[in-house]
Amino acid sequence: MRYNRAEFKRHKVIDEIISDQKEANELLTNNYRSLVNGLEERRQTFIKEHEQALVTRQASDEAQAEKERYKLENANVLNLEERRDHLEKMKLDLEGQVGQLQADASKWQFRAETAQEDLDRMKQQVADLNKQYEQRLKSDRIDLEKHQQLTQQARQAKLDKWLHPFKFRQQNTGKSVGK
Repeated sequence: MRYNRAEFKRHKVIDEIISDQKEANELLTNNYRSLVNGLEERRQTFIKEHEQALVTRQASDEAQAEKERYKLENANVLNLEERRDHLEKMKLDLEGQVGQLQADASKWQFRAETAQEDLDRMKQQVADLNKQYEQRLKSDRIDLEKHQQLTQQARQAKLDKWLHPFKFRQQNTGKSVGK
């Protein structure tokens, strides 16, 4: 019996060891499964976080690209505003020049009208003077003709006077010859 008892104790110890090993194996298996499940959960969480990080990064990249686009658009708007301001300034300058040109045109128009009036007045004065000169010329011609006639008559009278003694003699000689 001792042998049986010792054998029994030994079997009992062996059974306890096996039972403890089974328990340990079950604990290890459960712990392993728990760890695997935990790792899988962590892996899934990591994947989700990684995907979220990718989405966030993509959104960030898109936001950065949008920011750059807005920056470029802003620069374009500022450039357009500068060009608009420059064009406004040019428009005001041109309007000022147009106003100046219109004032100059009005001044020259007035001067042209005044010059035309002066020219018309001068034409009338020249026409009046021409009429006066024509009348004077006619009068001077008449006077010249009269003067020439008078001069001719005076010459003739002088000639007659100078020739008078000869004529008188001739008349006397002609009378005596005819007697």
